[in-house]
Amino acid sequence: GTSTHTEKELENTYTTVSDIVGQLQKEDEDFYHIATNNMLQMPNYGYLADYNGLHAFLSTCNVKYISQLRRMGMASDIGRISDYPANPFLYSILNIKYILSDRSETNEVKNQLSFGNDSLSHYSLLNEQGNFGVYENDMVLSPVIVAEQDFSDYKTLAGDFKSSFADLQNAFCKELCGVDTLFQSAEIEIEDVVTKNCRAGVVKEKNVLVANNIGGSNTDETAEYNPNELSYITIKARAKKNYDLYAKMGLVDHVGEVKQGEEFEYTFTIEATYFDEMGMYMQDYSFCTFDAVSWEKAYEKLKNQQMKVDDYRDGYLKGTLTSDGKHTVFTSIPYDENWDVWVDGKKVETKNLAPAFLSFSVEEGQHQIEMKYHVNGVGVGILVSLLCLILFATACIVEKKGRKTEETKTSGL
Repeated sequence: GTSTHTEKELENTYTTVSDIVGQLQKEDEDFYHIATNNMLQMPNYGYLADYNGLHAFLSTCNVKYISQLRRMGMASDIGRISDYPANPFLYSILNIKYILSDRSETNEVKNQLSFGNDSLSHYSLLNEQGNFGVYENDMVLSPVIVAEQDFSDYKTLAGDFKSSFADLQNAFCKELCGVDTLFQSAEIEIEDVVTKNCRAGVVKEKNVLVANNIGGSNTDETAEYNPNELSYITIKARAKKNYDLYAKMGLVDHVGEVKQGEEFEYTFTIEATYFDEMGMYMQDYSFCTFDAVSWEKAYEKLKNQQMKVDDYRDGYLKGTLTSDGKHTVFTSIPYDENWDVWVDGKKVETKNLAPAFLSFSVEEGQHQIEMKYHVNGVGVGILVSLLCLILFATACIVEKKGRKTEETKTSGL
């Protein structure tokens, strides 16, 4: 759908977000990113409120970085990455320490992706300001982590486009620290499908959902489809065990905690553009659970493999890390050939990991790491500017001499 807001509403939201960010930056000087949840009014908060976020525009970012995070379960469009859904593993390795969430009761917020339970249940609520809640991720990691493996197994899996977001995250975590059980398959029995502004059903044998806009809903076939409204599909189901449930219906969504045997509902939206020329929409679906025990195990290992950040500025990172052997170093920074990396004062080769992330290698031992971003063409630009300045100065001198000569001739007359 299209967001429509008054100028005053946008101004109030921007002011509130800026106040929240300013307070966080005043109280916390560590390196971190801020994410947003359910905030649809403006997609560019990070730029407007001057904070590090996940928005990554194609003009300044490796396209494969956006594609990679999309395949690993994060929502994205042509120009940016959304920080939805709230996933503990991704949030931690992407340095997301704080999450701002719009907690208002507007339909736009309610209908963002689903009516699942609180997607921020993994994080602690620090405070509330207006309609916004400020959450903290207690398990955030630094942007530089020594990996146990070289990611060759992950590359093989990532090359298969049938790999699920759960498989990819498990494989990525395995390469980082050896843990590959973050996500596990969930046994879910779908009992009913309720719709609004469309009709839909599931083919359980193939885990495929089929919807069409012929008719108004499953309960009222006489109702007319309205292309100017969103369509809603609610899955009513029961879980065979207790799960921290994630669902994939096109996008990945955190449904939340579901109890064994109890019926739960999961609702998601379909835009008019999703239907094809025949009015049909087909989508594979899957359910999986996030295993907290596996994540605790992975985090305990990763926090000992991360770099201690000593200094950071725009385009600059410096810190100390320790490796127990020759290993690949993962950074959450999108790969860009303009990044230079020094290990113990020696410039090293950078690599495009996944391909998406900036990486390099280190030998066994403790190392001082320094990373700088340079802009191509700066030297040439300075040289051109100097030449222009010299030409301008020369022209001024010539013009001044010409005026003096003319004045001399005039006075001689």
